[in-house]
Amino acid sequence: MPPYRRGPLNLYMLPRRFVIAFVLAIGFAVLLIIFAARSPVTIPPVPEPVAKKISESAQHAADVLTKPKLPKLYNPFANDAHSPPEQANSTHGDTKWYSDLKWLNPFSSLVTLDNERAVLPPLNDRPTIYTYYETRDKNSKIVEAEHKLLLTWRRAWWAQGFRPVVLGKAESKKNPLYRRLQQREMGSALQKELERWLAWEYMGGGILANWLVLPMHEYEDELLSSLRSSKFERLTRFKGLEMGLFVGKKREIGDAIKQLLENKEIKPTTPLVDALPRKTFHIDSRHSSIAYYDMPTIKSKYSRIADQLGTSLEDGYTSLQQLINAHLQTTWLNAFPDGVAILKPYPDHMTTLTSFAMQIAQTLTTCHDIPIPKSCPPNRPSCKPCSSHRPHKLRTVNTYENKTSLFTIGTVAHPYTFNSLYYYRETVDTPFVRRKTARDQWLAEVTDNMLGPDISGPQRLVRFKEAVASGFGAAHSLWLTGEHKYSTVEPDWVFGFEMPKIDPGALALLPPNLDSKDNRPPAMDKVKEERLMELAQKIILAKSKKEQQTREMVEGWNLADSEAWRFVRAFGTRRKVERERWEEDEKGFAGGERSRAWFR
Repeated sequence: MPPYRRGPLNLYMLPRRFVIAFVLAIGFAVLLIIFAARSPVTIPPVPEPVAKKISESAQHAADVLTKPKLPKLYNPFANDAHSPPEQANSTHGDTKWYSDLKWLNPFSSLVTLDNERAVLPPLNDRPTIYTYYETRDKNSKIVEAEHKLLLTWRRAWWAQGFRPVVLGKAESKKNPLYRRLQQREMGSALQKELERWLAWEYMGGGILANWLVLPMHEYEDELLSSLRSSKFERLTRFKGLEMGLFVGKKREIGDAIKQLLENKEIKPTTPLVDALPRKTFHIDSRHSSIAYYDMPTIKSKYSRIADQLGTSLEDGYTSLQQLINAHLQTTWLNAFPDGVAILKPYPDHMTTLTSFAMQIAQTLTTCHDIPIPKSCPPNRPSCKPCSSHRPHKLRTVNTYENKTSLFTIGTVAHPYTFNSLYYYRETVDTPFVRRKTARDQWLAEVTDNMLGPDISGPQRLVRFKEAVASGFGAAHSLWLTGEHKYSTVEPDWVFGFEMPKIDPGALALLPPNLDSKDNRPPAMDKVKEERLMELAQKIILAKSKKEQQTREMVEGWNLADSEAWRFVRAFGTRRKVERERWEEDEKGFAGGERSRAWFR
């Protein structure tokens, strides 16, 4: 029998219902094409002004809106992005940072593409505040006492966000108007004041203060905030401060100097402000945040020091410096009536970790020995003087409290250090971390009061960074790292006054864990804690591959805690580097910590 051969496929071989549906679909498509071609849709023309506006709006939207991008996960063949260029003065030792407005991004590596570089807020511009100093006595002891007063002045203004600069005769002589001053016969007091103004005008104007004018108020004070803004519309002096404080622009200062030099009728004893027309100055009545220790004030309020100045300038200046420094401390303590809180989460084995913070807090609240006890600054007669009989409040807390009336000192431990202390282990290896430890325990406990328990690590990081580095946070807290505590903080320059010099061993121990939730005393095995801290620090600073892998493993398991530690370390280091660079610039001038310009 011959093999069966399939014939060609034809339409009649298909089921009848399929054929009918196919024919109807073809017919409908043909009709649709015919009618669409015969009745085209006409769009009315758009008026030209409207069309132009639509085009401009579309172009603006294209410029403003960012094009959506797929995450790299969905584009495995994309090239790696370059890290942002390294900024000047952004590295110190093993600490690196990048200043950018994206500093509140939870994880810095998303901005820097570098796991070790922390993103910090851009540094605030520090307006320059000038003072004028000219040595009147060649006695080295008197000059040294004056320089201590100048150092006190510089430290106080630096802590308030300014850049203090001491001017002298050298700047005055560089002003082209100095020669005209030498051709005039004036009283010695008026001539000294004009030399001061010539130096100020030569430097470009801004803020000029007597070196016995100091800020004695909270950081957020209206006048201090206004001075930090550097918006000086007119030449201004302040009611009640006489010759103590001026602000103005270079042109206005120069015009005022020329008026004085051209006025032939000035009496030798006329003060500078009285020798100028009244309309020259705008008089600002806001001066309650400024203390001026001029001679009339010293005689009326601190007669003991006035008597010393009358008999011995060296003793008088020394006592005045001690008094001003104590008043700066009193002002700072009065700004925080609820006291100082030492952050100590999980307190059982954290005594050694927080010991430096405890030492700073106790020193902060220890009263200075001063020549006039229980005295107040001249601008704050109703202050609450520092008293050893009624010491300022100190307490330890498990979690950060966001209060304007409370100053917080916090210590951030590297996750390796924290886990070593928390679990009381000398080695923290991969199996233990992954099986026995929770992620980001430190940050969760610290922010529990602010955010509660059900918030993710990235959200906690944003609030934590605000508490550390925002304007409000930096003025109401001080943060240290447990492993770099002595190298990244200079308390005198942070708080604006010289802290009492006390032997750390002589400081009384604070009652342990005052405010813990269950009042359990911490373990007092100090030797064991110090041993664990020492071992952890070796791991964190080690360069060997094995120890680096261990450290990176712990950091990977605790991403939020690691970011908090790097952020605090970088913020403290940058603050110190900023001040050291300024100190290096000013070291050759009067009042610097390493200054030798006594007879400048």
